[in-house]
Amino acid sequence: MKRLVSVLLIVAMVFAMVACGNEGNTDGDVTGGEGMKVGLGITVDLSATAPTEDADGNAQQDGTAAAVLLDSEGKIVKCLVDVAQNKMAFTSEGVVLDKDKEFITKKNLKEDYGMAPVSPLENGEWYQQIAVFEEYVVGMTRDDVAAIETVVNDSGHEVGTDEALTAGCTMEIIDFIEAVCKACDNAVDAGNATDLSLGIVSDMASSTDATEDADGVAFSTSTYAATATDADGKITACQIDCTQSKITIGSDGSVVEVPETVQTKKELKEDYGMAPVSPLENGEWYQQIAAFEAYVVGMTADEVAGIETVVNDSGHEVGTDEALTAGCTMEITDFMAAIVAGMNM
Repeated sequence: MKRLVSVLLIVAMVFAMVACGNEGNTDGDVTGGEGMKVGLGITVDLSATAPTEDADGNAQQDGTAAAVLLDSEGKIVKCLVDVAQNKMAFTSEGVVLDKDKEFITKKNLKEDYGMAPVSPLENGEWYQQIAVFEEYVVGMTRDDVAAIETVVNDSGHEVGTDEALTAGCTMEIIDFIEAVCKACDNAVDAGNATDLSLGIVSDMASSTDATEDADGVAFSTSTYAATATDADGKITACQIDCTQSKITIGSDGSVVEVPETVQTKKELKEDYGMAPVSPLENGEWYQQIAAFEAYVVGMTADEVAGIETVVNDSGHEVGTDEALTAGCTMEITDFMAAIVAGMNM
């Protein structure tokens, strides 16, 4: 939806924006064409609270992801935003609970997220408000998004000031802005794409309990996939990235360390350190994921789900097709799951 500039049409614009926000931004294709690009951007915030007499402690990752589809002029034709809010409970003995817990993103929680009761908006649930933000940035460039005006409200949240936005979205938007800008910066060619999806899968299986001899770690792994597809539902381009958020806890339940920043695996490049243990000449994570991204081009969601895998000697579920394993020998099940989750929303 293109934003109108005439002051005389402001009321009509607000009404249209709210209506689009209520419907969401995942239905319907956009007009494809030459020069389309797809991008994925991620920003991560970590926090933790120690246990009390009445409650377990909480180690939390908020991974905000934005997927964008850009036209040949760098303008957003579709935007999707979601948050992997992964809450990891731990006891006063430093035991991380529910390590097999399945995390659900804010958008997928729908009414269960629980924002509506505290929102001043009639349609104030998180998924409804983010749909309004997604539509608001359509037609903008990266610099336009970066220039969205905000103000700190009475609750200390940095919210928008434009009535065309605040009519349907009054929650904090600063992380959304940052993620969208990163997505635009990371955009790659998407051929004749006409649609966009965003999928996120998360787990905490790598968490460890604290002992008398060593601290424990509340360890959250999230995999994000932004996928561009054509009119036949076939992938024209894909971007995948992963975050590993580690909050250290003591055997007395204390919060030992909460990292100030979290870089994605792609952002880490060689610092991730996979190359020395890979059998591939170009075996760093960012290089292997590029091979996987290229491999799924031309596939549908069902074909991605049907990629054959086998458990290797290290216990990792890897691909079997030589066209894939020539460039990607790492575990691929989370990559597959994130793509399919997004495309099937």
